[in-house]
Amino acid sequence: MSRVPFPLVVALFAASCATDAGAPETRPASRPVDEGPPAGVSPTLAPLLRRAFAEIERLASPKEIQESLKALTARPNLAGSPAAAAATRFVESRFMLAGLETRVEEFQPLVPYPVECTVELLRPYAYRAPMVEQPLDRDFDTHSGELLPPYLAYAADGDVQGGVVYAHYGRAEDFDRLEAAGVDVRGRIVVARYGKTYRGAKVTEAARRGAIAAVLYSDPQDDGFARGPEHPEGPWRPKSAVQRGSALDLSRRPGDPLTPDAPADAMALRLALEEAETLQPIPAVALSWGDVEPILKALDGLPAPEGWQGAMPFAYRLGGGKAAAARVALRSDWRRRPIRNVVGLLRGAVWPEETVMIGCHRDAWCHGAVDPGGGQAAMLEAARLLGALARAGLRPSRSVAFCSWDGEEFGLLGSTEHVEGARARLLETCVLYLNADAAVSGDRFGASASPELRPLVRATLSGLGAGEGGDLWRTTAPTGAVRFALPGGGSDHVPFVHQIGAPWAEFGSSGPYGVYHSLYDTFGWMKRHGDPD
Repeated sequence: MSRVPFPLVVALFAASCATDAGAPETRPASRPVDEGPPAGVSPTLAPLLRRAFAEIERLASPKEIQESLKALTARPNLAGSPAAAAATRFVESRFMLAGLETRVEEFQPLVPYPVECTVELLRPYAYRAPMVEQPLDRDFDTHSGELLPPYLAYAADGDVQGGVVYAHYGRAEDFDRLEAAGVDVRGRIVVARYGKTYRGAKVTEAARRGAIAAVLYSDPQDDGFARGPEHPEGPWRPKSAVQRGSALDLSRRPGDPLTPDAPADAMALRLALEEAETLQPIPAVALSWGDVEPILKALDGLPAPEGWQGAMPFAYRLGGGKAAAARVALRSDWRRRPIRNVVGLLRGAVWPEETVMIGCHRDAWCHGAVDPGGGQAAMLEAARLLGALARAGLRPSRSVAFCSWDGEEFGLLGSTEHVEGARARLLETCVLYLNADAAVSGDRFGASASPELRPLVRATLSGLGAGEGGDLWRTTAPTGAVRFALPGGGSDHVPFVHQIGAPWAEFGSSGPYGVYHSLYDTFGWMKRHGDPD
């Protein structure tokens, strides 16, 4: 679907950064960064780099990418699981085949798994949410028997009962509006939609306002039937699909909750659970819209304000009265589990001590074809391409490190522990960090980058797609104006930016994607909707 395969963008940008042609732009710029053409940066000025670009485009293989994605998504890839260990070995073998100096580093962070997760309506009628995602006959991988029940990691254990309040997206302004309407959430169970902000922030805010539990769900208005056909007919979220995820309070810090600012290795001094400030203080669970529908239907009280109505076929109400009461019970196995990063190094020929780092997480809540399979398969192909160039005599001037992170879904565990364990070295050697995550879900290309890297990003991309109607920017921005997305949190660039101040960039190719963090984010979904080619 994309005019230019995403792995080529990763490989070409890495080649730009790792050669002397990229050297001036991988340091803080001495002049203001504007939106015009970057003078003196175009890769066409460097014959060696131009040759590398041509070889990369010649060698790139959609078949290799597809086979990697098939292997990575064959089983659910939850951090700490046996399937995750198998995925580690697969990536390690691919890095070694690419000719990279490969090592595996292990950490032992807190990785809770669910033991009990119950949501039931007590009045006006009895109802227990099934919390089961229904397999699809037309998508083989949805019949997996290795999945854990849907849950939110790091929410508190508890068994609570109370009235129910609908809090829209669960943002501070939504709770303010409830308060202004006279709806008290103290001692109640809050139901909030996914979207607009990170799920952990919703749970943190609910607890701060006095709620005793939080129930998060995906409203079909945001990523379900209101947007278009559901999977398998279309790319949007089926009725029983649940968005799993971490509820860790990432606003305080990412990484292992028990070893702040230190790597979670065998020698680490660990906090007690009650001392860990990034764990949530209340139970929190995730439901599908099919699971939550009977609960929202039972609410009384004021009608939902303008803009708060979702797509389910009834009038949403705020609740807070005596009509509806519910129970939420949650218990987790609070165990430390092994996570393993795989790092493959292509040593530079001129400045081997300076390293361009490329990273993508490998773990997923389920099969993870988009998140993170697309990015991981792209990174493996980029490693194969640059390894082939090195064997052909086109070794980069700088070193290039490919990093397959583990435990990202739980709170950026692998990347954060890596940075905490190697901070002093990375401050001296890391030239920049290129992040890949849920990199491919359609054909709309986009990029984020630190200001000092934007000229280099623009120059790399301007050399692509010439045979198909112009550079890559102009396939997505007809006016030629370059616009970079603002940086956010929630992915593995965060520890590099926050802890060592590294310049960073991220590319992606997006489209309609309604199966995020659910059973339905499969190879079949990618072949039907995300990237059939």
